[in-house]
Amino acid sequence: MLPLLAQTTLPPDAIRRAADEVVARPYYQLGTAPRADATPAWLEVLRWILTPFEWLFESMEGLPDLIRWAIVILCVILCVALISHIFYTLVMAIRGPIQRRRQSFDTATREVDPVDLESGADELVAQGDYIGAIRLLFRASLRRIELAERRRFRPGFTNRELLQRYRATPLFASLARFVETIELKWYGNAVCDRTDYLTCRDEHGRIRQQVEHRATPVGT
Repeated sequence: MLPLLAQTTLPPDAIRRAADEVVARPYYQLGTAPRADATPAWLEVLRWILTPFEWLFESMEGLPDLIRWAIVILCVILCVALISHIFYTLVMAIRGPIQRRRQSFDTATREVDPVDLESGADELVAQGDYIGAIRLLFRASLRRIELAERRRFRPGFTNRELLQRYRATPLFASLARFVETIELKWYGNAVCDRTDYLTCRDEHGRIRQQVEHRATPVGT
């Protein structure tokens, strides 16, 4: 028996390697293994939220429990209402400008009759608002182009992109006159007089004449 045991005994190095492999297994890593009695994160958050109300309840020691609970519940309801109101205000503050821009675009691109815009320009001229009349004529020109091409300009379409699209068409010179006048007289706050209006009115007439007599869509 003794010779047999001596022959089956493992070398010390093999025993160490086997022990190292066993100790290296996850359930032997005591420092990293999760604690079975650890408090869930959501419960910690709930406890943190309820701490002020617990303090309030304890601070009213001496009063009847019914009154203490009523005051705590009332405070909870008020806090929930206040937080809800804050979130609602933030959401509306963010959505408000977006909605106003969308409504502004919808108003500008709705099925507007260019004749109405042209009539509005005449009314502004009678009031001496020449730059306002020019802007309405510009909108009327763009609306007539949309109707002729049977497509709308995309949202955020800039004047420079407009000129780039129609650079190789007969509409370019008239559109460029509108854009230049609006940039100088409206955005640049330069003086806009009746001569500027008459010039733009003539350009509007040219645009109207070109789109009304063009059978195929213009532009690229």
